[in-house]
Amino acid sequence: MLPGQSGYGKRVRACDGLLAGVITELARDIPSWHELTRLLDSPPMPCAASREAVQRSALAGQASYGYCPSHSRRPWGLWLYLLCIRAGTVR
Repeated sequence: MLPGQSGYGKRVRACDGLLAGVITELARDIPSWHELTRLLDSPPMPCAASREAVQRSALAGQASYGYCPSHSRRPWGLWLYLLCIRAGTVR
């Protein structure tokens, strides 16, 4: 029998530090870990569209309005940062 979604989330949160350590150790074994060139991209992630949704949002302390020049708009939300090396490996 598979666990419910809430049970899975509790187990993942309980192992958060262990999972991060294992992922880091595995990543260090990859030859491209020592690549010095890093590429950074930061597209906006809109979280709410209406003023009422912004006021009710649980992200009110973290999210804010920003400007996205590629879309010429001011979304309310968070920025997703993606750090990669030239080979495309996500850091």
